[in-house]
Amino acid sequence: MGKSPDLDAISHRVMDAWIAFARTGNPNHEGIPKWLPYDVEKRPTMLIDHEFKVVEKFLDKERVAWDDI
Repeated sequence: MGKSPDLDAISHRVMDAWIAFARTGNPNHEGIPKWLPYDVEKRPTMLIDHEFKVVEKFLDKERVAWDDI
């Protein structure tokens, strides 16, 4: 994957989320968007890339396709 300032910044934000989670049981910190607890209706999912964002019902059509299998 390589090494770059951008990748280091992403890595630090992910590590900060793990640290926050280990300390409090909540991964939220100032470096990421507010990430609500998981629920089966909204299924909030953090997408991690150069931009971090929370999406609801991520890949919902693909998930539903597995229901009858």
